[in-house]
Amino acid sequence: MSDKISGKLTIAHANHPHRDVVHLQGEVCFPNLQILPPSIDFGCILNDTSKKKYIVLTNISEMAVNYEWSFLEEETNQLNAVQEEDEGNGRRKKNKALPINEVFDILPVSGRLEPGQQENVEFTYQAGNALLYNGIAVCSVDGGPDYEVPIIGDSSNVSFKLST
Repeated sequence: MSDKISGKLTIAHANHPHRDVVHLQGEVCFPNLQILPPSIDFGCILNDTSKKKYIVLTNISEMAVNYEWSFLEEETNQLNAVQEEDEGNGRRKKNKALPINEVFDILPVSGRLEPGQQENVEFTYQAGNALLYNGIAVCSVDGGPDYEVPIIGDSSNVSFKLST
């Protein structure tokens, strides 16, 4: 964590009663980002369509920040697998979940921000298979922390029935 530390250094002289006091102040700076909003929810959209959302990265440290985005595969899961009826057979089949990097996309994947600089990062959700995807995007900062951004997206078909 970045912090400012202050203290005193007392200098005692040999064979002399006088003491000198020096005030010390140190500052520790690590590269840090602010990510707003801290999570992304695409809601439910129609299968075979896409939706974009944006977050803002802000360099809140006093040094340049190099960052790179990735996905936590082990944290990613698909929920609410919907079963669809096979055409003509009347049998049901379960939709197959895609890998998280085929469902969500991040642009830019990496970059550099100078102190105080902001950048918009685009997240795209490619809907399909009538599934709810829930995962974590990780922004890794060189020499700094990893920031986890929860992402969620759902997709569905439009269906209806007409009564006689």
